Amino acid sequence: MPARALPHNTPEQLQAVSDCMPVGGPSVNTNPNWRDPAHGTVADFRMLAEYRDKNGSTALVGSAKGFVLCTPSKETPDPPVFTYWGNKAPGNLAGFSGKLSVDVYAVHYWSGQGKSHDNYVRVVAGRVASDVRRVTIDWSSGRRTDAVVTGGFFIARTPAKTVRSKDPGDGPARPGRPGCAR
Repeated sequence: MPARALPHNTPEQLQAVSDCMPVGGPSVNTNPNWRDPAHGTVADFRMLAEYRDKNGSTALVGSAKGFVLCTPSKETPDPPVFTYWGNKAPGNLAGFSGKLSVDVYAVHYWSGQGKSHDNYVRVVAGRVASDVRRVTIDWSSGRRTDAVVTGGFFIARTPAKTVRSKDPGDGPARPGRPGCAR
C-alpha cells in the first residue's frame, strides 16, 4: 500500500483533538498524565473518523505513528491511550494487506442517563483500502452496525451491556466482550 497523507484538521476538529488530549499529547497507559514525547503532541494528530449516536460520540484520532480513541465523558473519562498502527513500533499507517485492518476494539465509558454500570459502548476502528466505501460490524450480541467510513478509516460503536458474575467474590460488573468486524 502506498503512503497515506493525513487530512488537515478543521478548527473544530483541532479543538476536539485538543479536548481529547488535554495534557498536550496521548497517554502511554491508563494514567492520563504519563506521556512519551516520541508519540507526538496534539499538533501531530488528526480527526480521522467519528461515530455519533444518541448517547454521544467516539472518534478515531491519529498521527503517522499511531492513534487514540476519544470518547468524551465528564465522569471517569477514558484516557487517550496511544497505540501504534499495526500494534507494533514504530507504527505504519499504510502497513496492512487486504481491504481492512481492525486496529482496535475496546470498551469505553460514557457519562449519560441511566445506571452507571450500563454506560459503556463497544468500539471498533481501523483502516480500509481506498476503494472501500462501507464496513458493517456484526457485534457478538447479534446486532449489526454500519461504521462511519471516511478517508481510508472506519469507526463504529454500540451500547455494551454489563456481565454480572454469579459469584459475588469475583469483583465488580464488567462490560461484555467486544464484537467482531467484517
